[in-house]
Amino acid sequence: FLAFVLLEEPEWDPEAFKRALRDHWGIPCMTEPEDGEDGESTLVFEVEGMLAALSLYPFPVPHGEAEEAAGRCYLWPEAEAAARRHKGQLLVSVLGREAGPWKAAALQVKLVCAACRQRGTLGVYANGTVYQPEFYLNASQPMEDGELPLLDLVWMGLYRREEGLCGYTDGLAAFGKEEIEVLDTQAAPGDLHSFLLDLASYVLEEDVTFHDGETIGFTEGQYLSISRSAGVWHDGMTLKIPYPEEP
Repeated sequence: FLAFVLLEEPEWDPEAFKRALRDHWGIPCMTEPEDGEDGESTLVFEVEGMLAALSLYPFPVPHGEAEEAAGRCYLWPEAEAAARRHKGQLLVSVLGREAGPWKAAALQVKLVCAACRQRGTLGVYANGTVYQPEFYLNASQPMEDGELPLLDLVWMGLYRREEGLCGYTDGLAAFGKEEIEVLDTQAAPGDLHSFLLDLASYVLEEDVTFHDGETIGFTEGQYLSISRSAGVWHDGMTLKIPYPEEP
């Protein structure tokens, strides 16, 4: 699990991060960060057998990668402008070890939320897009009820081509699942987003692995064929599921 917290200035406050982690999530961190020669700063600590790491890099994400990803965030029109302002990045990562991906995913979101409470946080670059910090924090609330914060972990991307509106997931691969694409629909954007969210939720919450040639249905008598082929949006192989004629 990996995310970049985009910072307005190339600096961060490790003590403020540790307070937020303790006060909001009850996670203690007694480790002190180690500073590098070129302005880098790294904080590494263990949480319930998992390895957590935060690394400050005092320069923007290279090659305009964050700005390009921000342009895909249809939920936040100002995402690209915000990403262009960042001068530093805080790399947040979790190595789950034996804990498994679900537990590691929850810790990752908690770390990113604590980092988002820093002054000068502009956005969260993760899952191929850039989230508004307030959106990311709000989307973490299902964890209070013991549920996965799905909107923080999987991005439901939308784009249009000549044949119709297309959608894809970005984030399932971190759980060892294949990404899903829904191609060339006549669906409204909100309906396609909801359909992708239902698929991702089913895959993660039920720990389902789809296979080529299977079918899935959300209503009685609904049979949507699943095919596995080279990705259209993603590199590599993806699962293709048709949008239902009746939403």
